[in-house]
Amino acid sequence: MPFLVFTFCYPASAQDGSISGWAGFSSSVSRGGTLPFWFTHNQNGKYTQQGGTYQLLETGFRGSYPLHSLARVDYGLDANISYSGKLVGQLNQLYLGIRCKRLVLRVGAFADPVLFAGLSSSNGSIIRSVNARPYPKIRLSTNGFIPAPFLKRSLSFKAEYDEGILFEPRVVKRPRLHHKSFFIRYSNSSGLRVEAGMNHYVFWGGISPVYGQLPDGIKDYFLYILGKPGNTDFPATDVNVAGNQLGDYSILVTKPVKGGVLKFYVSHPFEDHSGMEFDNLSDNLYGIGYFKDDPKSFFEGFIYEFLFTKQQSGGKHVVTGPKSSRMRGLDNYFNHGVYASGFTYRGFAMSSPLFFPLVINNEGVAAGFANNRVIAHHLGAKGNFSPGLQWKVLLTSTKNFGTYGSPFSPAKKQFLSYCEVKFAPDAKPVELSLSAGVDIGNLSGGRVGVMLNVVRIFRK
Repeated sequence: MPFLVFTFCYPASAQDGSISGWAGFSSSVSRGGTLPFWFTHNQNGKYTQQGGTYQLLETGFRGSYPLHSLARVDYGLDANISYSGKLVGQLNQLYLGIRCKRLVLRVGAFADPVLFAGLSSSNGSIIRSVNARPYPKIRLSTNGFIPAPFLKRSLSFKAEYDEGILFEPRVVKRPRLHHKSFFIRYSNSSGLRVEAGMNHYVFWGGISPVYGQLPDGIKDYFLYILGKPGNTDFPATDVNVAGNQLGDYSILVTKPVKGGVLKFYVSHPFEDHSGMEFDNLSDNLYGIGYFKDDPKSFFEGFIYEFLFTKQQSGGKHVVTGPKSSRMRGLDNYFNHGVYASGFTYRGFAMSSPLFFPLVINNEGVAAGFANNRVIAHHLGAKGNFSPGLQWKVLLTSTKNFGTYGSPFSPAKKQFLSYCEVKFAPDAKPVELSLSAGVDIGNLSGGRVGVMLNVVRIFRK
């Protein structure tokens, strides 16, 4: 197993601006045909190949430059080259944005920030993970939480509005992906914070192999983003709602406790009206975490998560409503009849990575998920052996039932594990980590692997 170290130089930043960059190389080897699960998932889709050995060279930078006392330009790029049987180059992120006091406009392919110290199985949301490669989009958002008028001391809010396009090979070619979110935060003098809101996604437009060009006019657009039923121009399956609509309701409670902070969160999925109206009330991602105030202690923090998605509003379709136009049940999370590639991008779930494996059709294109009825327990923890020497552990146990349409009989169990030791001294711009992973089960099989990663950091 060869190990190499690469270093790169970056230009200095412009006056009053800032820029940071990195370059790294990782080398992995495993027994079992592919790398262990947590080596390749929640990595923004960096690992594009399958194989028992994997070499990955990556580099990138982030920068910011003031345009005005009230505005800054943000920019960034991530790129990598991998080898696992063949040489593949990939541009993971490339974006440009402008940030004002209250608003941010960003264009390009950019990832969401990693939350909960990277210990969550899905970044704290059942639907919005850092598992897949970022797709190109334009986003207008608030600059984090901003105070609500007249209630500045206790209430604030944040919002996002995106429009993106998926250029990869899919069953429906070049579909658009709309996303919006809205969250409210309540805070009090004791430090208690409660954040509640929702994410809403819509696949719309594109070219279907069955229906041809799907509706994408301005009037159609408002049907999509408002969650309305399709009209006669839409496929007959859109009588319930136009396009492929999905999202989640979520709540996060943060409470300071002695020596640290306690966090509790719930993420509830919906695919249609039945999920939005809580017919699938038992299906949720639950999480609880504790993080110490001292980031250099032996035990820095942990997260426990419980995922349950078996119910899906019931195991059969029920037609309701005064016009018999509302179908409930068989929510079939992250799959869709028209947008048959489902909630995936470039071979990875955009939702929690614990919905796997993907279905791959005869053309080698993703055709949704073979497994979305899951019960899972996940534990993540991290800390420090000594200053500059860190540890991290992820342990995940899943019981998988397939889908209502194609159930696993019997259910398949899988255990996924990951352990990392990282040497990252404060005074040195180099990080060196050694990781090991073991997977056991009859869903994705058994795998054992190790990875060595070296990163050189540049700051200006």
